[in-house]
Amino acid sequence: MKYKKENGVVLVQFIKSPIGHDENIGRLNLKKDERAQIAGKIKSGVPLDVILDEIRDHASDIHAALTTKTKQDLLNIIRDFNLDPTRSHSDDAVSIDL
Repeated sequence: MKYKKENGVVLVQFIKSPIGHDENIGRLNLKKDERAQIAGKIKSGVPLDVILDEIRDHASDIHAALTTKTKQDLLNIIRDFNLDPTRSHSDDAVSIDL
């Protein structure tokens, strides 16, 4: 919202939906193929910090660079693709019985 005062009159300009504010970049999700590609790197033993650096420094797809910001994103991929060798099952009770 912009406003200015001229000759004792206040003029207000209100913009309901500013350009560029339709999507919150921090809330964008990785695409399935991006997640699978990252899962492949994790499975082959590439350290998480190296994966994050590669995504940020060399991403050909700006979407991947903007959406993967933290190790938590990578930990979620590890969980979703069952890549944690210390867990046999996502349910701890079932994991103990295995």
